[in-house]
Amino acid sequence: MILRITKATPAAIRWGNSEIQKVAQEGARNHGLLNIGVEDFFNIELRIPEKAEQEKIADFLSAVDQKIDLENQKLENLEKYKKSITQQILTQKLRFSEFTGLINMKKIKDCKGITVKKGRALSSSDLVSGNYPVVAGGKTSPYSHNDYTNENAVTISASGAYAGYISYHKGRFWASDCSVVECDHNYNDMVFVYNALLINQGDIYSCQTGGAQPHVYPDNIKNIRIWLPELDEQQKIAGFLSSIDEKTDLQKTKLDHLKTFKKSLLQRMFV
Repeated sequence: MILRITKATPAAIRWGNSEIQKVAQEGARNHGLLNIGVEDFFNIELRIPEKAEQEKIADFLSAVDQKIDLENQKLENLEKYKKSITQQILTQKLRFSEFTGLINMKKIKDCKGITVKKGRALSSSDLVSGNYPVVAGGKTSPYSHNDYTNENAVTISASGAYAGYISYHKGRFWASDCSVVECDHNYNDMVFVYNALLINQGDIYSCQTGGAQPHVYPDNIKNIRIWLPELDEQQKIAGFLSSIDEKTDLQKTKLDHLKTFKKSLLQRMFV
């Protein structure tokens, strides 16, 4: 069925769509089918205001959409900038002026104070709900445990389609189906090492072996080469990159609030 609307503003169309959606959802609950019968369709009551009010609503919603698009573009620009500046700094194309001297790339296994270990498997029968998130596959799972294996460390997914996925976890957590990269803080900054690994994400993905169930092993990670300056330069870089991350997080929050505001607005308008 095709409904052609010839004399209505976008606001009125949204209004009508919300009523149609409610009838379709009711049909899905009652009959398991997300559709509308012809008779039910023509019996839908649409509470559509006069055209002047429609236009006023449409203008307001368009302004909200434009604001969302603008904030989304700001977020994309921040993410592109972070990626670009990180790549330039961690390949020595850019450097803070107080630091000089050439530093050669090293394999992780040759970097003092960095260790790569396999996570500790945790079966469902051993799981005890607690205060520490369980990280499986490199990402935080919906489960928690009453004990932890690591704190403020990088995890790299060990198996599955996303084997090699890199993530940084603040605080204490239980590392399960993943490799864990940790630092001796007397020699290295964990945030710096995380970013140094992150620009090598493609190379780590390419380490996948196996067919149906790809794997990335700790030995694969240990052979990845990174640029590792002295601790004071690492900390300077980490602080700079973290400041960009903080701005990005604030922008994400701002965008989420705008989307929530729009959703709430639509729900209150079109009911």
